[in-house]
Amino acid sequence: MNTLKRVLAVAMVIVLVGIYAATFILGIMGSRYFTGMLFLCVIVPGLCYGISLVTKLLRKKGEELEKEKNI
Repeated sequence: MNTLKRVLAVAMVIVLVGIYAATFILGIMGSRYFTGMLFLCVIVPGLCYGISLVTKLLRKKGEELEKEKNI
């Protein structure tokens, strides 16, 4: 489980660095896709954070339901 989390974390770091690098390059070049990349720079980390919060809440709720079931 920890290995999977580490692999996913490294993959997310690579994706984010790629998005930031592409945004920087497109900004320097004056491309019309710069605003789209800026949008991705905000949305992708926000979505990842939201998904992690929902996962934690659902896992905690599942553990509570399991405890009630065993009682």
